[in-house]
Amino acid sequence: MHPSPRGTGGLRSSSLDGTGKARLMPTAIFHTNDQILCRLGMVPGVLLCTAVLMLSGCSMLGLGKFKWIEWTSSGEKYYLLKNCFLAAGNSLSPRQSFDHNMYENVSFCFVPANEKNHYVSKTLWYDPSGLEFRAIRQTHDKQQETKRGSERTPQGTTRIHSLPLKELYEHKRGLWKVELYLDDVLARRLPFTVH
Repeated sequence: MHPSPRGTGGLRSSSLDGTGKARLMPTAIFHTNDQILCRLGMVPGVLLCTAVLMLSGCSMLGLGKFKWIEWTSSGEKYYLLKNCFLAAGNSLSPRQSFDHNMYENVSFCFVPANEKNHYVSKTLWYDPSGLEFRAIRQTHDKQQETKRGSERTPQGTTRIHSLPLKELYEHKRGLWKVELYLDDVLARRLPFTVH
């Protein structure tokens, strides 16, 4: 008996014909048990890599601040927002730590998902001891905004609530918290440091 041929298939020359040219004959694709087991052995590795990328997000690859899974506190209705973050001053780059000597204010920036024609946004700012320091309440009405000449965008309109950093620093340094409520429903709670 001849051993089964190995290879991936294609054409092979078998002999020379009378003109000196090689006759090409098609071969079948054969896989041995070793090749099949080798390919099956790659499956767990591929599944493991896929799971790691999905759980850690693209931040593992250095593609920016994109997360597949973001943990929120209980009671937060995170789906009410498309995006939210804290920023320093007028820049829209997210931060979690604020130096009162470098920046004038801390801004809570958020983009509501499925903006209603009329809704109320409220932020509650808590000092490091857990006491409410300040509340900012703002009514958003589509008709009033149109009269003032500001149109909402289909992607969502960025809303901003700000406080001076100097006031926060003079009141108390440390870990602060801010909570965002949309129509009296807690949407998000973010911690930040003032130093």
